[in-house]
Amino acid sequence: MQAKFETLLEHIHLFFISLIFGFASFLYKVREGKATFNGFNAFSEISFSLVSAYLAFRLASYFEVKEDLIWVFTGIAAWSGTRFLIKMEDILDKYINKRFDIDADKKEDKSSSDKKE
Repeated sequence: MQAKFETLLEHIHLFFISLIFGFASFLYKVREGKATFNGFNAFSEISFSLVSAYLAFRLASYFEVKEDLIWVFTGIAAWSGTRFLIKMEDILDKYINKRFDIDADKKEDKSSSDKKE
């Protein structure tokens, strides 16, 4: 019972960190003129922050990072939002290419030949 309660508290903590950092990031983008202040933009920014923070939390937990650093990584990922997801996509793409021995040059040649047709 104690473990379930601690897990619930971690997820509540994760949610509020994501919410705070996601909204702060949104307000910063509005201030810089990169976004307009409306409900949809705020909702989408907070949603991306939640996904990014959850992914960072799970990755840090998987690699057994110290608990204090897990929350730091979670906050950074929540602030970064879509930039974190794009970076994770690049890392995953490189890993898959290396793991399955896919040459990036061949992949680029194929995509450039598809564009010519």
